[in-house]
Amino acid sequence: MDCRLIALVSVCLFLLTSPALSAPAADARSHLEQMLSPSKDVPLSKRPKYMDTRDPQDIFKDLVYLTLQQLVSEGKVTPDVMTGADIGVPGKRGHQGLCLRRTASQRFIAYPCWQSGSK
Repeated sequence: MDCRLIALVSVCLFLLTSPALSAPAADARSHLEQMLSPSKDVPLSKRPKYMDTRDPQDIFKDLVYLTLQQLVSEGKVTPDVMTGADIGVPGKRGHQGLCLRRTASQRFIAYPCWQSGSK
């Protein structure tokens, strides 16, 4: 009986203390908040714009393309992978777009809708 009681108390104690132990320390939390909050030292004109953040995506796209070329030249991937992007999906007759709906108060609300390919 005593072993069961000690085991039960230790499990309860573990369950109560585990969330407190898994929380990040205050300095780590403040460091994370500092990274996520906009910097007050850097003026607004010097902060990166959206187009500045796209450069790593372009670099990654080029890296994937060069890797695929290398795999095709080594014979590990079929050359059909490197065909041009001008080949479309057959039978595609429409696309999802945004439509506008007028409310009772004469305001417009944008909502997603299916639009046909021929307008």
